[in-house]
Amino acid sequence: MKILLDLNLSPEWRLPLEAQGHVVAHWADLGSPSAPDHEIMKWAADAGFIVFTHDLDFSAILAATQGTAPSVLQMRTQAPTPAVMVPRHTGWEIAEEKRACPAGAKKPSAPPIPRQVFPVESEDLEFA
Repeated sequence: MKILLDLNLSPEWRLPLEAQGHVVAHWADLGSPSAPDHEIMKWAADAGFIVFTHDLDFSAILAATQGTAPSVLQMRTQAPTPAVMVPRHTGWEIAEEKRACPAGAKKPSAPPIPRQVFPVESEDLEFA
């Protein structure tokens, strides 16, 4: 997949996405920081990229124009950084660890992430 990172996302997203095999470009490397959203959308559509953003405007533009391209991947979170959002043990994290640790050094593994499971009673479910 070809992914265009919007200016409101860190270029740090490039590494974990490329580690998963995606082609990644950041708008800061391609166009004006003051470019209107519709210009970024046009570039992405023409180049065959999807737009990865933290901005609500891109989805609104796509809906208002009834457009079919580019696709918009919209992330809504208070911490839109790969350090927070990328799951552990991806190819990106392994590459980061190799750079940070000298050969032969061992990095302690992180404790498991606690999960909470809520029981679902059969009477809570509706079937059509």
